[in-house]
Amino acid sequence: MNACDSQLFQLQDIRKRELSEEETSIVNIWANATAAATQESAAEVAHQIDRMCPSIDDVEKARDFTWMLWDIMLSVAASPDVTSEIQQSIVSVVLELQKIDRGAIFIEGFGEQRMWKDMPAFGVALEAHRTDPTIQEEEPLTEQLAQGWFNFNEFEARLLEAGSAGAYLDAILVLQLALEEELPTAAGDLLTDCRVQAATVWLLRCGKQLYEWALENVDPEIQPFEESYFEAGSLYSGRPFMCPERWGFWLHRLEELGKPEHRLGPLTCETVLQAAQVMRAAQGDVSNA
Repeated sequence: MNACDSQLFQLQDIRKRELSEEETSIVNIWANATAAATQESAAEVAHQIDRMCPSIDDVEKARDFTWMLWDIMLSVAASPDVTSEIQQSIVSVVLELQKIDRGAIFIEGFGEQRMWKDMPAFGVALEAHRTDPTIQEEEPLTEQLAQGWFNFNEFEARLLEAGSAGAYLDAILVLQLALEEELPTAAGDLLTDCRVQAATVWLLRCGKQLYEWALENVDPEIQPFEESYFEAGSLYSGRPFMCPERWGFWLHRLEELGKPEHRLGPLTCETVLQAAQVMRAAQGDVSNA
């Protein structure tokens, strides 16, 4: 596929990159992913990616390729102008890619990871792309940055929803900042809308998974695993873990934020109330299981 034939090359976050020849080839591969309308075609794109990857015997080259693959993927998925269809097509290919077993490769900071089940170097790429514009002092928050941050979180939530990558702590980080801290009260405040929309997309897509995680830490006498720990925000005085108490606080906070006096933007207010409904539905689904 020629570069000019793919809408991926027209995405804002791709256009501002100076792509090498290899990076251009990877964008083309992800462009093929967006055209994969069936599981069979998604599997074919996954095998194209696998064939492009150097042998894991050459650890450095294989590691560099996986980093580049995820780096480009996240640039596409988090671009302010990406579509929902593009994101979902990429997730479908990732799921097929994870079925291919090449063996293990060592990733510094993460240890041995299976190629492709564990998505080697994906965690490194996530860390590089995870830049919350609501806490950056170097650059003022804009609609474009806010949309990009929402898209990044929606894509991560899609992966978790699909069972591909479990970025639970990323979810808590965003939810803590939006629901456990005071928010600006000016009507239609961009920072407030940005934080709340990024948080609610996790609940809308992964509410049941997050609630099931909370139920793993029901007993206050039992110390949860370190992976469940996350510092409490200033408004939340409960246990600093993912637990039913924290889940309940988030639900109460969402229902409060949905009231007129909080003056959220219309879209944000709607998603807040939808997220609260999803949380209550998740509680019912789990209790009835």
